[in-house]
Amino acid sequence: PFVGALGTFVGNEAANGGAIALASHPDLGSPAGRSIVQLSSPIQSPQVFTGNRAHGRGGALWIDRQGAPSPANNVSKICTWNVGFEGNDARDGGSAVALTGQGAVYQNHRDCSQTQAYCANLSCNRFSGNVATEDNGQPSAQGSLFDVRDSADFQLTGARVVQNTLPWLFRMAHSSVSEPAPTIGVDTAFIYANTVATLLVQCTA
Repeated sequence: PFVGALGTFVGNEAANGGAIALASHPDLGSPAGRSIVQLSSPIQSPQVFTGNRAHGRGGALWIDRQGAPSPANNVSKICTWNVGFEGNDARDGGSAVALTGQGAVYQNHRDCSQTQAYCANLSCNRFSGNVATEDNGQPSAQGSLFDVRDSADFQLTGARVVQNTLPWLFRMAHSSVSEPAPTIGVDTAFIYANTVATLLVQCTA
């Protein structure tokens, strides 16, 4: 990205995972083993996900990794630092990030970047202006900013979550009592001026 650019991943659209999806596909196979996507920026022009849309889940990022990984660290993980998520949209949850399964991991933390440079750009580590709409443009009743299901692991550190408009910021859903519950961890975050029904909802999938 360069100074003045709208973003890096801009205006992409998919059924699930508007910009990046780590999931099974009938023509591409199923995810297995250990895979890590690292998104970071050492400069003042961060990578930004802008205006991406999912007709289902994961407006910007979607990880679908069902079943317990073997060995335990063989997970599908997206790791971000100094990255922005602006104006993304998902009808059914996770306008910024959606995760499903014990092998699905998302982390926003300075350890995701080898440079660990401080970024003063307003877009760095910011989730703002994200929405949830139906295909006809009307507000969706199922939307959330972050959607974490079925033993997935979500960790948010050092982020600003501001001025998003959707039913929930965090949604946890669990469909099996025999597996561990999903995990949401939030540390050193600034959550401000969001238009939501509630910050967190937990339900059955």
